[in-house]
Amino acid sequence: MPYTIIGKNVTKVDAREKATGEAIYTGDIHLPGTLYGLLLRSPVAHARIVKIDTRAAEELSGVSAVLTGKDTAHVRIGRFLRDRTPLASGKVRYIGEPVAAVAAVDKPTATKALGLIKITYEELPAVFDPEEALQPGAPVIHEELASYFDVAPSKRYGNVRNESRYAWGDLEAAMAEADLVYEGTYCTQAIHPAYLEPRHALAVADAHGKVTIWSSTKSPFTFRGLVAQCLGVSISKVRMIAPTIGGDFGGKGTPTIEPICGMLAQKTGGRPVRLESTREEELAYGFVRHPARIRLKTAMRKDGVLLAVQGELIYDTGAYNDAIMGLTFSSANLVGPYKCKAAEVVGRTVYTNNLPAGHVRAPGAPQTLFAIESQMDIMARKLRLDPWEVRRINAVEDGSTTGMGHGTIRNSGLKACLRKAHEVAFRSLTKDGPYQGIGMACSQWEVFPFEFTTPSRALVMVNEDGSVTLHSGITEQGGGQYTTMAQIVAEEMGLSIDDIGLVVADTDATPYEGGTGASATTQRAGNSVRFAAQDAREQLLALASERLEAGTSDLVLENKRVYVKGAPHKGVPVAELLRSAIGLTGGPIIGSSVEGQKALLAAKKEAHGIVDAPSYGAQAVKVQVDPETGDVRILSYIAAQDSGFAINPKNVEGQVEGGIVFGIGYALTEEIRQDGGKGLNSTLVDYRLPTATDLPDINVTLVEQPSTFGPYGAKGVGESGTTPVAAALANAIEDAIGVRITDLPITPQKVLRALKEKVL
Repeated sequence: MPYTIIGKNVTKVDAREKATGEAIYTGDIHLPGTLYGLLLRSPVAHARIVKIDTRAAEELSGVSAVLTGKDTAHVRIGRFLRDRTPLASGKVRYIGEPVAAVAAVDKPTATKALGLIKITYEELPAVFDPEEALQPGAPVIHEELASYFDVAPSKRYGNVRNESRYAWGDLEAAMAEADLVYEGTYCTQAIHPAYLEPRHALAVADAHGKVTIWSSTKSPFTFRGLVAQCLGVSISKVRMIAPTIGGDFGGKGTPTIEPICGMLAQKTGGRPVRLESTREEELAYGFVRHPARIRLKTAMRKDGVLLAVQGELIYDTGAYNDAIMGLTFSSANLVGPYKCKAAEVVGRTVYTNNLPAGHVRAPGAPQTLFAIESQMDIMARKLRLDPWEVRRINAVEDGSTTGMGHGTIRNSGLKACLRKAHEVAFRSLTKDGPYQGIGMACSQWEVFPFEFTTPSRALVMVNEDGSVTLHSGITEQGGGQYTTMAQIVAEEMGLSIDDIGLVVADTDATPYEGGTGASATTQRAGNSVRFAAQDAREQLLALASERLEAGTSDLVLENKRVYVKGAPHKGVPVAELLRSAIGLTGGPIIGSSVEGQKALLAAKKEAHGIVDAPSYGAQAVKVQVDPETGDVRILSYIAAQDSGFAINPKNVEGQVEGGIVFGIGYALTEEIRQDGGKGLNSTLVDYRLPTATDLPDINVTLVEQPSTFGPYGAKGVGESGTTPVAAALANAIEDAIGVRITDLPITPQKVLRALKEKVL
């Protein structure tokens, strides 16, 4: 079907503001009389809080409010498992945990007030290794773990936040049938999402007790509910607004400073309070990607058929966990996007006294795919088989069962991506010098192993001049969501992008929205926006049908005008229709997503057990390794990604490119280093993000295998692109110099060490 707006490379609706610096971030919002908030953080990794004396701080001139754990102990927060209080209550569990907060007239006064707060700690034994935390007699991090509220089923005991097991087939028989059985161990590191805008919140309480908070959050409605609980008020008394967000990468989905900022505002007699994290605080104390230790045993026939996978995954979640099901479901990724006769994989997420861990771009997938995609290459080399062919033979396809066993795959584009990536790689990636290598890996991003539907609603209001305003709670954190939604409305309403207004990310002005993330926003919110626009269009056509004496199916809505199909001269301006509509009992035209979503949910229920929109891809990379320094230089990178249907192709390509860049940092340079729970590299000088000089040309090809239920067939791509990068680079490095690196990041020091051990 030909489209006018969707499927086209439309310039992002917020491009000009961001390019010129006119975009408004939370830090750009200034209210008269704003007070400065600061946090006092724990200097120890594990201790009981014996006493907190805040009297001197409260008496200091210029201090308006002081908070401690006794003010916040009544409620636990967390998107999934509610395992923490806004300020430490009873004990601290990691270095940097917020213990107290102040609001004062300026930063020097707030800093002085923090210094006047006296805290007595009784230090407790700490544990920093997740395998040690599993041992009998290990220090218990959360004594009340079993009583914590969790949004999903979980198996909790000791220091285990959750444990998952997935198994099928006769593992022993499948292993016995193999010509090669290989065992490997893989380790991945903690990284920070490294968004350029640190967390920032601004809160003010009005005379009626309503608290408004501006925050760099991607989930304002989720935040609203949790903040209301912390403040002890009804949800109607909290308003969350998300201005422009300076990056997210999974890290801004859970509240941290927002409840504290709101509670400070409650105590200041109507004066606003600003609370912001510094870059150093972000890197030293912020939520990180889960480090992982993976043991993997795989069995393969000499013709390359994968027979069995046995794996054990241990995640270090640090002191707190911000991940659905503790992320243990991702242990199923150890099978990769492949078919096999038998498997048994176990995942455990374990509390330690390290930095807390949570969702970071493609949570759980880069760790697990690093293991299985490395292992697939190793086995292919040992059997002297083509790594591409091995993956093609084993790749899942329509009718395959997911690794988590919760459904049958439909609309898989994996084999098409493998064909396209191989075609481009064969044509462009050739070795033309020594110490060059080519590696490849497959990507996947699969849905959760249970029915997890994040709610989304939208309203489309037709204005008096025929233009349209979309009301949606979605946020835009760089993924192009606002542009995509505007394109959908414009397409359905026969308008240009310039005719679409947006009211977004404000809990008092938009319907409920579950939050941007999981590469699901285009599918979920895109459908709700499309349904609302279709409802508004049908209402307009019904009005015009009476005026033009034609059935609605015979009418065309285009350029703010409705006319009879085949007779453009017989029509009426939308503005004229609206003038008559306003005088009717029904009033103005407002399209709702409700009826469309009911029909969609019924169709999904009918297709129960079908995994409709798996996100697959294939990637290849060429590297140059310097055997004298261990330096790895990426010469070229290609990716074929199934996008279902690209509503904005350039934006989709940009998301895949961004995912690859994110993966390059994970593979080669980024790591939050800790010693005894203390962060050691809390500046961007020491925490090395890849820069333009580190990056190659990236060639992205989109493969479109439409989804049944995504809007126009669209699938999510924001996370799939980053999942195989580390494995592809490790495979290329082995191809270049004959050594295999199994722990991330792959630094020059590790390369040199591996080369030395190879010689010895």
